[in-house]
Amino acid sequence: MKLKQDFVTNSSSTSFIIGRHNVDAKVKVEIEIDLEDFDHSKIKTMKELTEYYSYQYYDDTDLEAIEEYKKCREVIQKGGEVLIINVEDQGYGMESFLCNNGINNLKFKDGIIVIKGDGGY
Repeated sequence: MKLKQDFVTNSSSTSFIIGRHNVDAKVKVEIEIDLEDFDHSKIKTMKELTEYYSYQYYDDTDLEAIEEYKKCREVIQKGGEVLIINVEDQGYGMESFLCNNGINNLKFKDGIIVIKGDGGY
């Protein structure tokens, strides 16, 4: 029987050891995820957009919702589509990260804009 005698972890934490030759280099990781792998719907037409916003928002004085609608409308009018992506915090994984941190500070390829990307609850 082998016993691990160095670094011990449990299921709720882990440790990493990273070496860097350049002490000024940032220690960062870039991960590519397809947000369409999560629960999502697509809005491709003005009719679908109007239906979504009339169903989601009942108060036409909600300035934040009005700005979101305008940005979505611009995307659709230029031939694009709007993705409504839903993530749920189950306490683990990428969904939990996205739920807590949002997507406002993530880098996207050209042609992708974040219309609403706040994390938190």
